[in-house]
Amino acid sequence: MSRNGPLALIFHTIFVIVMVAPILVVCLVAFTPEGFLSLPTNGFSLRWFRAIANYPEFVHAFWVSLGLGALSSFVALLFAVPAALVMMTASLVATLAVAIAAVLRHSL
Repeated sequence: MSRNGPLALIFHTIFVIVMVAPILVVCLVAFTPEGFLSLPTNGFSLRWFRAIANYPEFVHAFWVSLGLGALSSFVALLFAVPAALVMMTASLVATLAVAIAAVLRHSL
């Protein structure tokens, strides 16, 4: 396996910064009392979170999203666990078949 060269590392560093920077700015603004990012801030506030809690559409959307996430996780488990068990069993059966074939071949 080859390692990344310096150009690839620079590209990936810039890519990560470009992807993470807006999230960081939104998180910083979420806890400021102003509607914009000002550094240094005058303090921290939960003003925007209270505003969301007072909006019934957002609260309803939150609960719907939470329910859909739980439902999709449950459905994924319903398919993934049996599939993993089948793959494990199939792998075990294949391993045993190869071992038995090897023993029979050497004994004959």
